[in-house]
Amino acid sequence: MVIYETAFLFKNMGDILIKNNLNYLEKGKEFVKLRSNTNTIYAVVTAIIALIIGGLFNIFEYLPMLLCILNCLICFLLSFYIFDIADIKGETVVEKKETNKIGKTMLITNKLVLAIMILYGVFYGVVYIGQHNSQLLIQFELKEYMTIQNVATYLGIIIFISRIARIIANISYPSLYKKLKNKVIYILSFSLGIAFIFVLVGFYLCNTVVLKFLIMTIGFSLILMVRDPIKLYMQNLILDKFDSNYHQTLFAYLTMFRKIGQCIFGAIVSCLLIKLDLQYVVWMLLCICVVNIFFSKKMLNNNTI
Repeated sequence: MVIYETAFLFKNMGDILIKNNLNYLEKGKEFVKLRSNTNTIYAVVTAIIALIIGGLFNIFEYLPMLLCILNCLICFLLSFYIFDIADIKGETVVEKKETNKIGKTMLITNKLVLAIMILYGVFYGVVYIGQHNSQLLIQFELKEYMTIQNVATYLGIIIFISRIARIIANISYPSLYKKLKNKVIYILSFSLGIAFIFVLVGFYLCNTVVLKFLIMTIGFSLILMVRDPIKLYMQNLILDKFDSNYHQTLFAYLTMFRKIGQCIFGAIVSCLLIKLDLQYVVWMLLCICVVNIFFSKKMLNNNTI
């Protein structure tokens, strides 16, 4: 897992290369659209995997892992064809605009940097923990109504539906961002809160099995819908607000704060589950979402982002 997380730290640097190369082609504004397209491809692939992984495992239990290794090998070979135009030109490629210039030693204490990092750490931590615990809550509820074999089947269908929702979110995000710009962060915060409300409404209020899991699936899918856009929004914010000399450092900070958020909320959830049931975790995440909505709104009103 340590190697896995380290790999993702380097993978995120690829977004800097994309931005630099787009700036060189004078197409820097297409970063959001291009990155959303890659997220869409990713969501499509994971949706297909969600459908076929069970069958592959039943054919040969090591087959999924072998296919993953093969895929990593292909990606490794393709990486030799990736380059940064800034390195080839021997200079840093930036857009012709005023950038936020700060000293590198003061980078982490900059108010805008801290606001971005904290907001992203909290937001992504809630999304990550909310996704996994909402899925567990749905799984436990399914066990109350059907056999274990049927639980696996229907849970797979629910996960597949959530991946379709993720695809829709990635396709629609560029248009949404083009219209709303920085107001998108407020929309995403509000949507995440609505997602947890749907999960709780389905859990508590619906006695009809079909309606119960339909509502909970909508909530679970909404969580997945905001996962990619919030990451893309924060990355694009850094690429636009700061000089390219700071991009690599800031992307590393972004990854670090995301992991800190996941770690803190994971520890809190683990402590809660010692004494409380899983639905109370969703309640806690909903409360954090409400705070996050006001925090996002305050940042917008103060023109911080």
